[in-house]
Amino acid sequence: MELFLRHRGPYLPTRKWFVLLASTTVCALLLIAPASAARAPSHEQSAATHSARHESVSAGSMTPSYVARVRAQFRGIPPSFDLTSAPLSTTTHYRSAQRLTALALLTAVPRAIKADGVYLSAPANGSSWQWVTGGYLTFSWSEDWYCPGCDGVVVVVVGTDPGLSNVAYSGGGVCPASQSPSCPTSVNVSLNPGTYYWAVGLQLGTNPIHVSDEWSFTIVGASPPPAPVPPPTAPPPTAPPPTSPPPTTPPAPVPPPTPAVTFDDGPTLPTISGPSPGVSRKDPAYTHDAFVVSERHATAAYCWDGTDWGQLVQAPPGEIVLGVVDFKGHATEVSLAPNVCARLDILRYLNKRPAPNAWLANSVDALAHESLHTDGFRNEAMTECVAMQLTGFTSTLLGTKASYGRALANVLWSNYSVANKPPGYWSSRCHNGGPWDISAKSNSWPTP
Repeated sequence: MELFLRHRGPYLPTRKWFVLLASTTVCALLLIAPASAARAPSHEQSAATHSARHESVSAGSMTPSYVARVRAQFRGIPPSFDLTSAPLSTTTHYRSAQRLTALALLTAVPRAIKADGVYLSAPANGSSWQWVTGGYLTFSWSEDWYCPGCDGVVVVVVGTDPGLSNVAYSGGGVCPASQSPSCPTSVNVSLNPGTYYWAVGLQLGTNPIHVSDEWSFTIVGASPPPAPVPPPTAPPPTAPPPTSPPPTTPPAPVPPPTPAVTFDDGPTLPTISGPSPGVSRKDPAYTHDAFVVSERHATAAYCWDGTDWGQLVQAPPGEIVLGVVDFKGHATEVSLAPNVCARLDILRYLNKRPAPNAWLANSVDALAHESLHTDGFRNEAMTECVAMQLTGFTSTLLGTKASYGRALANVLWSNYSVANKPPGYWSSRCHNGGPWDISAKSNSWPTP
């Protein structure tokens, strides 16, 4: 492999570009890991004192702020959220210790602080329920934990014994980074008659697991009534033999299965400017931005909806894929995950400017990263390093001020470490004045 230095483009005169020529691969995936684990808040405070606890972050720190808020009184259960619609094994792909499993929760139950900021609501402790065919119980709870700089997960486990060693049901959901509690707080579960025990736990980033009390309830079964005995009937009259066999009706044709979504479907997507819930689209604004960042190489930028994205990208458990370029047949087309487009839409179409955070920064970085792939970048570590430096510029293409774009780039740099990046996405060459600094004469890092 050879490394070439060249000057590019009139729109960013001071910028130098590096292109690493490498053998063509089938597909490049932009994988991100969350910010480094936040320092857990002190647990010395008694639950009876119910006051807010905060840990702030100094400028340039790689630890996102982690806040635990205990509400003084019950404020009601948020709208129900079907945990089964976002199982940990499919839509919550995230590479880090930020994956709370049923096994981890069960391990934490014996040493849990009672009602450690997670409070069960229903079914009530010691309650009894009548079993109904096809019915279900709604499990609900509330929680007080949140983390502005990291995502988390919540898990509910139902077992047939105290301690939950025999699991009858377990399910999990995502807790997005937020300034207030954001975990799902209810799920519908179908169970057979019997006595059950249940608990809920959550983990934000790599902070401690917080577990509720363990409650029990009973589902009382009812045997269905026996089927009525039909009265005796007279034997049917003997029919005369048919003179000719009845015509045979051919079976109805079986419709072909719906084909899976592939990259070949990208060029057929409708062109839609702005949010399009439930519909994959080619976005003209993001296509233009990718075209500029790639210096006239990118030809399209697609925003896929959740169903199509799940078929298009088969990510292993524990990873979240933000963007893809298919080098095999669609090397000039950028494909973006639905959550990436949703955050880009906030900046571009809703014209809002939330406080810079990791999710916004990673979404703008994903657009820049995949655009660079269409320009010939193949080395993932180099692509990520250059994309981080172009995040501020890409943000201005989305309509933000340069200062806002620099703030997003600073968020990326504060979280840039070998521990926070998937294998192959971090390099010691990426630093101010380093070999991959695209503006080595400038001391402004990471934004040229």
